[in-house]
Amino acid sequence: MKQSFGSMLLVGTFTVCVSCSSPGPSDVQVGPGNSTLNKYHAANNMGRSSSSLTGLRYQSIREAALSTGARAGLAWRAKQINAITYRHERQLDLIYNFHAMLLDHSVLPPILIEGRHALDQTSDELLRVSDRAYTILAQARFVTMPPTWREYLLLSYKDPDIPDRSLLPRTDSEKEVWDRYIDEGWQAGITQADVIFAENLGRLKRDYEGMVRYRSLLAQNMVSLPYVSQINLGITGGDSQMAINDRVLKITALPQFNTAGNEWTTQITPENR
Repeated sequence: MKQSFGSMLLVGTFTVCVSCSSPGPSDVQVGPGNSTLNKYHAANNMGRSSSSLTGLRYQSIREAALSTGARAGLAWRAKQINAITYRHERQLDLIYNFHAMLLDHSVLPPILIEGRHALDQTSDELLRVSDRAYTILAQARFVTMPPTWREYLLLSYKDPDIPDRSLLPRTDSEKEVWDRYIDEGWQAGITQADVIFAENLGRLKRDYEGMVRYRSLLAQNMVSLPYVSQINLGITGGDSQMAINDRVLKITALPQFNTAGNEWTTQITPENR
């Protein structure tokens, strides 16, 4: 039975859904319909005389098949996920526009995370409560190119090589073990790819929304800008190279929260939490 694999890419009022079907155990194609998996099923070292399948031999074949199947399933599923993600390329470019987040001097803003209705109990008689709590997860930094959603979401995994011939099945009984654990590893690899994508998607949303949150608090004077100093070097270089209006930029003060509530341009109250 097919299980739904779906994730919502959400920023503000814009949403785009990336969804695809994740095959269950009964959906694995071992014949011509799945050429990738079929390639690993076909791998064998048949025709050689061999003793009966011992515990050590069984374990070696099992581990090789599980590892090969898992890496093959991961690579196969990664290609599927990438293809599906690329179908939403235009929407993703619009939603996750890191270039629009840049501050002056090509500074990428910090990532702020927000907690609501935080409780901190230090004893039976003492409870600390806050409506909102903000934390700087990652500080501002220079970038020559802003990040894109591609760096977060696109997966890069290659098909594994066929294991050494000594680990391939030589008899029918070994082939049964090989096929069983190739399939098991394959399913594990597919699951792993889905988990990796979900985690990457979570990081993308967290980082982008954290930069949006910073700019929102900045507009309310609840957090400061980074301070960038500049040293002008003028014309520099030598006989074979020259730079005009050469200058050195340095972040000398990182953004900080402004805890003086009377200086904010907004009023945070229980009514507008």
